[in-house]
Amino acid sequence: DSDKVFALEAALADKGTLVPVLTALGGYGKRAKLALPALKEFKAAPNAAVRAAAIDAIAKIEAAVAEKP
Repeated sequence: DSDKVFALEAALADKGTLVPVLTALGGYGKRAKLALPALKEFKAAPNAAVRAAAIDAIAKIEAAVAEKP
């Protein structure tokens, strides 16, 4: 899974696929923790859909990280 997360993080450079990539990263939960700094940059994106996807992904990852095993 870490290879997939790294590939998705690299895909953040493609502005045309941001929403699906952000959504996918959110689905990885705590396994995507290392992508959080990159995701947080999109919280201020000019595009509302990108902002919403970033905020949702961050919330899902942070919630998964906070969960007890």
